[in-house]
Amino acid sequence: MGHTSPYRLQHFLSRGVWDHDAVRDRTAIWAVGELAEDDAVLIVNETGDEKSSTDAVGAARQ
Repeated sequence: MGHTSPYRLQHFLSRGVWDHDAVRDRTAIWAVGELAEDDAVLIVNETGDEKSSTDAVGAARQ
């Protein structure tokens, strides 16, 4: 299952052509629909925050 190397996914993410406005708009439409339920929960996880030093966990070069 999957690929033996990450190159296809890396190529897709780094060289793919994206219409940022269209992605944002479709994501907003999806989110509004999902959050319209009475029992909906929104969890925000910002894992892309800047690290305070190179010694911080996860700050090493990937």
